Amino acid sequence: MQEGMGYVRPIFNVFDLQHLIDPNKAELVLSDARGAYLEFVQVVGSAQSSWVSTLIGHKDFPYDVIGDILTEFATTPCLHGPTLSPLNAIFDAPLMYLYGPLTKMEGYAHKRFYDGSPGRVAVVCTTPPYSKSITRGEMRSCHKIMRSASFVGEDALEAFIAFLPTTSLWRSIRFRLDVLKEQAHIFFSLSSTARFCCEVVSFGRAYFPGDLEESVSSRGIVKNVLGCLGYSAA
Repeated sequence: MQEGMGYVRPIFNVFDLQHLIDPNKAELVLSDARGAYLEFVQVVGSAQSSWVSTLIGHKDFPYDVIGDILTEFATTPCLHGPTLSPLNAIFDAPLMYLYGPLTKMEGYAHKRFYDGSPGRVAVVCTTPPYSKSITRGEMRSCHKIMRSASFVGEDALEAFIAFLPTTSLWRSIRFRLDVLKEQAHIFFSLSSTARFCCEVVSFGRAYFPGDLEESVSSRGIVKNVLGCLGYSAA
């Protein structure tokens, strides 16, 4: 894992689900992706530890100057190198999802990292991209509420990235919305000024049952949610 004396981080191969539309298969693949990422974190930890051991064994290593930094780096998996933040991922949590235009989500997948959207309110949620218990219209309604927006673009739910939540994500939350149907759907609105960084585990197109823009259930969810927030809906 060395290139000269420099650290070279292992690369996680993001699971690409672009062409998978079967919800049952997708659920299994997403589970596999999460498991593969947890194994990858162990690989990163081992690579960091081995690299530090090599440095410490070098006769010119200035341990008294940077020893504390490298001691932490040897035991804490990081996103990049020893000068940057640790992963801070919550490893026993389920995957979370960020939805958006296909080209933008694909860009994050190619970078393998998501590092926030400065100046924009981001919405992340626990709803997987092939959920059978929520329609596209309902998802759109929830995103409107969480963004305090009257309009959500046609491509706002086109694709997704999946990732493990991080402690920096929790610090970025403005407010939370719980939607209880056959399963719970939890949405988080993130501050437009806060930044959190996470590693992309999976990426693909989003498919919801019916792909309805407006439905009776969609209107109902808006009324129920607004009522909980102390507002009324026409």
